[in-house]
Amino acid sequence: MSFVNIIALTGGIIGTIFGLFLVKPLSEYFTFYFNIPLIDNSFDYKYILGSLLIPYIFIIPTILIVLFKALRYSPVKLMRGKTENSKVGFIEKV
Repeated sequence: MSFVNIIALTGGIIGTIFGLFLVKPLSEYFTFYFNIPLIDNSFDYKYILGSLLIPYIFIIPTILIVLFKALRYSPVKLMRGKTENSKVGFIEKV
């Protein structure tokens, strides 16, 4: 569980830093090539905090699905491995 928290927090921090540094060049690029009005690049702390918390919105349901799927089996089956047949999905076949 802590590994997943580290991934979510690291991804949120890296994404927020990239977003803070790339907002000005990307907005200049789009206003140069497309006919859009100039925008003011001001940062609000609640949006920065939200960008750090958004990865948890996606990762918590994923953790719960995986945990509930693993908890269906007994500890002995989980230690032995091979709890279910390996099925190859459509995307893996392609």
